Parts: sequence; C-alpha cells; structure tokens
Amino acid sequence: MTREAIILAGGLGTRLRAVIADKPKVMAPIGKHPFLYYLLHYLADQGVSRVVLALGYQHQYVLQWLNQSASHAFPFEITPVVEPSPLGTGGAIRLSMHQTTAETIFVLNGDTYFPISLSEMEQLHQCMKKPITLAACYLQDTGRYGRLEIDETQHLVRAFQEKQERNAGWINAGIYCIDRAWWMAQSFPEVFSFEKEVLEHILNHTKPSPVAVFQARQFFIDMGIPEDYIRAQTTIPAYARV
Repeated sequence: MTREAIILAGGLGTRLRAVIADKPKVMAPIGKHPFLYYLLHYLADQGVSRVVLALGYQHQYVLQWLNQSASHAFPFEITPVVEPSPLGTGGAIRLSMHQTTAETIFVLNGDTYFPISLSEMEQLHQCMKKPITLAACYLQDTGRYGRLEIDETQHLVRAFQEKQERNAGWINAGIYCIDRAWWMAQSFPEVFSFEKEVLEHILNHTKPSPVAVFQARQFFIDMGIPEDYIRAQTTIPAYARV
C-alpha cells in the first residue's frame, strides 16, 4: 500500500530567530542535522513511500540541503512544492495535494516531533470512515496550546477549546490523516488556515463530528518553543537513534 505524506515546512521560526537567523524552522539545527532530517527519518521508519515538502519562507535553504545530501539518504521520493506567496496552512496543503495520489494522505506540521505509529493511525482512520483523523497528544500542561474536547468512546473530536489554565489534557499534535477524494472535492480558497477554516469550521457546522481522533501518550516536542528547542538537542537524536 502506498503511503504518502505532506510536511508543512514553510514556517518562519520567529521565536527561534536568535538560533536559526533567517532560515525556516525545519532547518533549525538539532545535533548534526537540521530538524527536517529527523522528520524524514521518522517517515522512512513508518513506511512512507513519498514525501511532499510544502515550502515557503526562505525555501532555498531547504532546496540546497536536499540537493547536497538528503535526497540520497531516504528510501522515498521527495517532491518540493514552493508556494508563490504565503498561503496559510490550508493553502499549502491544497497546493501540495495535487502532487499526491494515495487514497489517504498524512499531513505533518514541520515544527513538531510526535513519533506515533502511522499504521495504527491509518487503521483507525479507515475504521472510522471520517474525512479527517487528527493525532492527539496528552500533556500535563496544555496552557500554551488549548485543549481538545474529545468523545473517547466514539474516538471523535467534539471541539477545540481556547487556551486556558495550565491543566492536563489532550492537544492537537499536528499530524493528520486526510481522505484525498474528500479534500479534492471541496471548494477551498487559495489562502486559508487549515486549523481555523477547515477543522474548526466543520466541527462547528457538522454533526456528528467529522473529525476522528488518534490518541497517543507519546514523546512530543514543539520546535517553535525555545525551551523545547533546547530540550530537543539531546532528546530527539536519542529517540530517533540517528
């Protein structure tokens, strides 16, 4: 079975500016490699056969890295797609979907590391028969993310809650499994937010919930947070074993 993934790799990395200068977040150094290397290594371990890189800000750094070494280091085809102007997360997915052919497409944020089993997530997605399945991570402190309201019996996301007190709960971990036929049948604008204008919109306007949830109590790193970036220097190479 063909397994394809899109990595949203156009993030600016504003909060890491002192570390990465004007490079995109996926090129932030972790040990001997840029963060993107570890994401690609994870996808290789998960049996992904094709990766589409949705690029934007300072994309030339990623393309240069690919040309120098990365395309020969992984057992899959890597297809870069460069957005002509900022399109938002939804617009980047929309542009990248045209480079895919599989029935279900994984989409990963390019600034989080959450090494779940994609096979298990895909099995749940197929069983639930929903257009979107979202991966959720359990954190002791959800204050900086906002929490998911989940029906754990039905494996459905009920709603997104705004950032609240620093309590434990489930958050959106930034990995999605999307039914490609459903996506291609939608009339999306050119520029839009996937989180706001797709996920939150369909949750607010469709009952029962059209968004399934794959819950995992798994190692999680948010590269956009300076403290997590410091922690990532030792934890990600140790976890990835590369």
